[in-house]
Amino acid sequence: MNDNKRSENLGGKAVKSVAWLSVGQLCRQAFAFGTNLILARMLVPDDFGLFGMTYVAAEIAQVFIAFGLGATIVQRQVTAPAVLTTCFWFNVAVGAAAGVCLIVTGPALSAYFGRVEVNDLVLPLAFNMLVAGASVVPQALLTQQLRFESMTIAQIVGSVVASVTALVLATAGVGVWALAAQPLVGNIVTGAMMLHECRWRPGFKPALRHLTGMLNLSLNLLGSNLVATAGRNMHTFVIGRFLGASALGAYGLASGLTGTVLFQITSVIVRVLFPTLSVLKNEPERLATAWLTANAAVAITTVPIMFGTAALAPDVVRVLFGNQWDMAIDVLRILAVSMAVQSALTTSGTVLLTFGRGDLLLKTSVVTAVLTGIAYLSGTVLGGLVGAAWCYLVVCVGTHLWMAALACKEIALPLRVLVKQLAPPFLCSAAMALVVHATVVQLAAYPPFVRLMLCAIVGASVYVALLLAFARPATIALFNRIRQQF
Repeated sequence: MNDNKRSENLGGKAVKSVAWLSVGQLCRQAFAFGTNLILARMLVPDDFGLFGMTYVAAEIAQVFIAFGLGATIVQRQVTAPAVLTTCFWFNVAVGAAAGVCLIVTGPALSAYFGRVEVNDLVLPLAFNMLVAGASVVPQALLTQQLRFESMTIAQIVGSVVASVTALVLATAGVGVWALAAQPLVGNIVTGAMMLHECRWRPGFKPALRHLTGMLNLSLNLLGSNLVATAGRNMHTFVIGRFLGASALGAYGLASGLTGTVLFQITSVIVRVLFPTLSVLKNEPERLATAWLTANAAVAITTVPIMFGTAALAPDVVRVLFGNQWDMAIDVLRILAVSMAVQSALTTSGTVLLTFGRGDLLLKTSVVTAVLTGIAYLSGTVLGGLVGAAWCYLVVCVGTHLWMAALACKEIALPLRVLVKQLAPPFLCSAAMALVVHATVVQLAAYPPFVRLMLCAIVGASVYVALLLAFARPATIALFNRIRQQF
């Protein structure tokens, strides 16, 4: 097949994948966001903080389950049934072991955070480890085949069932247990559907020799993901220990709100970008173009949303969640800015993974985790909840620029080219945020909901006008490049 034909087929699959993932993400996140709004009013910050204290251990344990084998299956285009069978049962065994370890660490977590409830809450999350282990290979196969339609449907159904379960339990008055049941139910439904759709069934004769050629990249990915997960959850260990469950719940709400937007948009790009770049890794020019286009597409969408959220933080929190969450307002402002930077540079790790540079991923993850821990600890001691957020912002910007520089080096692309590509959305978003802030002051007498809606319209209009006025060539070139790419 000639290059043009192959490019056309790959582009067509990429477009279809983006479309399915986008629709799926929109449906799932809209439903989940609505569910969380209701839960935030039915439950209290202490419930969310208490669940966060428990879930942090489950999230770290889940890193061991993936073991990097899912990404390795995609990156190396593994299709041999014997190898896939071995990967499946290996992940199931690791999941079972992770669940047992989670149960064993329950008393230690309870003692660390000073909350006896944590010891019981680990039980449903421990069973979830086994379910997650069985889902790794089916999800990797669907990703490898760019069959995001099947994956999306499974995830939508799982999210809907999980959200309904959480709402029913919260209405029944079980409190934090509604939050604990949600991920377990969702993963059971999603995992079962993906296993059905992947057109593959595991055999019963696994052989560890099949993993020999895969473990080098997988071990590096395991280490990188483990350290990165610990770093992402460092706020739980520090804020939960020194400021308590309510403060942790407020920080988690702000982080979750900004992270939802980040995940909603960037995960679609990253999940399609990885298998696409894996195909293009021997064509550096096309790979560089695809990566720059993906980064610019993410930035032009997420950066204005995050800057606008920072400008409207008080109304966003009070209108969506209620006055009981006022503690999260200042944190939301700061985290929105950090998420803007993170979203624009989030695909850097995808480039390193595409080239099999698990060693660099591990190195950057270790440094980032250490710096994040220092930032949270020093920020919490010196400035409480807001101080922790400010210190995290500094570390987030620095480490993401560092990883972007490493990614640029891998594809022989000057960092200034990437910065130049991202400058228009950042500058226009910053100017837009100033206009929105001024509008908020002028509309101070209006009800919060009305003010929020009017300012959102003003912000969107100003942002588009600024792009067309000061970055028209770059914006038009971006959309043309996206159209040509796909």
